[in-house]
Amino acid sequence: MNSFFIIFPVFLLHILPFSFFIGRATTDIIFSSLVLIFLLGLVLKYFKFDDFPKWFLCALLFTFSVIVSAIINSTVTDHFLQAFVWIRFPLFFLFVVYLFNAFPEKFRHFLFINLLALLVYLSFNLYESFFDLKTRFEIPFDNPISGVYFARVSLPLILMAFILLNNQKRIISRRPLLILFICSLFVFAMFMTGHRNGLIGLALGVSLVTALSSLHLKGLFLVVLSVSLGITLGFIVKNSYSDHYTKKVLAHKTLYMNVYERGIKYFVDKPIFGHGPKQVEKGELYLQAVRGPNHPHNHYIQAFAELGILGGFAYIALVLGLLFKFFALRQSDNKFWVASFVTLIVFFSPIFQTHDLWSAQFNGFTWYAIGFCYFISRNNKLLDENTFQLESKF
Repeated sequence: MNSFFIIFPVFLLHILPFSFFIGRATTDIIFSSLVLIFLLGLVLKYFKFDDFPKWFLCALLFTFSVIVSAIINSTVTDHFLQAFVWIRFPLFFLFVVYLFNAFPEKFRHFLFINLLALLVYLSFNLYESFFDLKTRFEIPFDNPISGVYFARVSLPLILMAFILLNNQKRIISRRPLLILFICSLFVFAMFMTGHRNGLIGLALGVSLVTALSSLHLKGLFLVVLSVSLGITLGFIVKNSYSDHYTKKVLAHKTLYMNVYERGIKYFVDKPIFGHGPKQVEKGELYLQAVRGPNHPHNHYIQAFAELGILGGFAYIALVLGLLFKFFALRQSDNKFWVASFVTLIVFFSPIFQTHDLWSAQFNGFTWYAIGFCYFISRNNKLLDENTFQLESKF
């Protein structure tokens, strides 16, 4: 019994970072398996919660609004099912919280596993940077979702690296130069994905962790230098991105504003119960959009447009509940807590939620990263003072 309810889920969590590279189906099977094991454990009273988290009540209310909106709008179809099973992602995070708290000794190598997955991704990234240039990175996903993966799953680790860089008291020594190289590599990799929102999100995240960490001039200089080096190298390797990150940004800004406006019009049309889950993209305004069938490209607008007032405010309450939960986890001796908190701020900022609210792949990236953020917040000795320590100077 212990093997099934504890060891097997822990094993699945350790292989989950690599399953993202294999395909959507594999990842979704792992997510669904973890949730089913969790629900079975709750039914059999193997798992118990002394204090049920309030943020999850918001997730349940949001799911309830999906059911109500679908019934009112007579849209109980396959699309409804896709929206209804969204609850598996908050359930996944709830299970992760339980496992991290109840069995911390099972996750001694969890940080290393995630670092290894990031290195695997970076190896694909570097290969495609120099040997298989395309408009947008596709390896290992066979579609341009690569930048979304990097901007979501890897962001907590990247921000941890920048916190280490910002805390350096010296510049001309091996340790800060090694971390400088790593941070510059992260920025270069994000630049090369061609994911504009990801690069802007990384800039916002780095700015926030730098401002909220112990700020000093040497650390600030290293942070600015690493970002400059990464972007400069990106432009050198792929100078065609000059338009991609400049002129095309304005064009996409106009396009997104039009898409937001359409979503708001749909909400105004049916403000109480919305149009039903997954129904807005079928509407006439979106069928006439420049890109064809579309969605509001903003989770808050989409929640209000498809689910009405109840669903929209339930989603906002869920986001605020998660932010308050992570803020309550702050510890004076955990310098990496700020990386997890800032990651959530970036994730739930309106301009960084451009994918479909119900997307299994996008939600998989996001909720796995949120789970990893919780792991960071609960461990105050992930990287001790000897990490990257190399005593001799150049």
